[in-house]
This record gives sequence, C-alpha cells and structure tokens, in this order.
Amino acid sequence: MADVLEVLTQEGDSIVDSAATALERSGLRHYAEAGPDAARDRLGEMYALVVASVSTHDLVPMIDHSDRVAHERFEAGFDISEVQTALNVLEVAIWAKVKHCSEAESDQPRATPLPCLRWLSRLVRR
Repeated sequence: MADVLEVLTQEGDSIVDSAATALERSGLRHYAEAGPDAARDRLGEMYALVVASVSTHDLVPMIDHSDRVAHERFEAGFDISEVQTALNVLEVAIWAKVKHCSEAESDQPRATPLPCLRWLSRLVRR
C-alpha cells in the first residue's frame, strides 16, 4: 500500500482542485470575491505546508502560517466560519484521496491515519 506521503505527493493537484471546487461551491463571500484562482492559490499554499509537515514531522511552519492567515483574515473582515470552511474543504479532500488510494490497493475499505491534520479544526477554535 502506498504511504500517506506518497499519496499526498502524487495526488496534490487533484486534492487542491477538489478542495478549490468545494470552496467555490460553498459560496463564501470573501473567497468568492477573491476569485477561484486566488482561492486555489491559497489552498495550494496550505497544502504545500501540509505535505512538508507530513514529510518532516514538523507542524510548526504550518501552524505559524495558519496563525498568520487567521489574523490576516480577521483583519480583512472574514467570519471565522469562512476560514474554518477553507481549512475543512482541504482536509476533506485530503482524506477522500488518501482513502480512495488506500481502498484501490486493497480488497477492503480502510481508513488511513493522517493524524497531523487533526490540528486544522482545533487551530481555528483557539
């Protein structure tokens, strides 16, 4: 079975595309105003940090980035639910792809652990 890092590395574009589509469908005002390309770029930046964090087992750069983004979005008038939704769609897209790749290589469905992402929903609740 492919490991999580391998899936994240090979499926990055697909994951970010899926997250960007979900974010666009959410109809969140500030992300809609920024446009789909800007939203995809933002998701791609966060995704790159997720992959780096999984690779290095170091969450500090991702947490620092998230803290900075949370403050920037707050100052720009974003509702916290908009930021949470952006993080959630990325997390859901990652889980879906990891699960799909895991199931494609085995006869039985299984959940592949990706514990480094659990911080996403907790982080925005600080």
